[in-house]
Amino acid sequence: MLRVGKPKKHTTPALAASVLQERVVWRASRSTPRSGFARPFPADPPMAPSSSTIRTSQTDDLRTPPRVLVTAGPTQEPIDAVRFIGNRSSGRMGLAIASEAHARGWPTTLLLGPVSLPPPDTLDVQHFRTTAELDELLRSHWPSADILFMAAAVADFLPATTSEDKLSRHDGPRSLELLPAPDLIKGLASS
Repeated sequence: MLRVGKPKKHTTPALAASVLQERVVWRASRSTPRSGFARPFPADPPMAPSSSTIRTSQTDDLRTPPRVLVTAGPTQEPIDAVRFIGNRSSGRMGLAIASEAHARGWPTTLLLGPVSLPPPDTLDVQHFRTTAELDELLRSHWPSADILFMAAAVADFLPATTSEDKLSRHDGPRSLELLPAPDLIKGLASS
């Protein structure tokens, strides 16, 4: 979750509480370089896996409903006209977050990748397929949002080239060069 309040911006990864209790995750979260974001993680390292309390930083007054932006589902990076690199994300976590925010009466926009689950009809839904399309939607919707939940499973790598035609196996062996995908959160933080 990325919360922009008047004094600070807050980020919380979309991870299960049990993951946040792992010592290595706690250490990494506490040592993140200052980038203008506050990370509301436990103040003390976790002592036992059974502990499920996670303290967050002070909450802003929510008399005015926050405007929520949620990403959900996978990205699909095209290799050619019919093939792509993707992942098996179902989008369930993001859909659940968006549904809950909407149920609380918070204005909610869902940025949804290619999933088989239908989004609720009552939500404002914008669709994306690729990392670049998601980035464009984020840059368009982020300025008017108060909270961002990044639950989408964004590609880590993108094909260096994409063919507009279907590649034929009769053309012989092929190699696929992959390049690192851009860090969308880092891009938003710097804008």
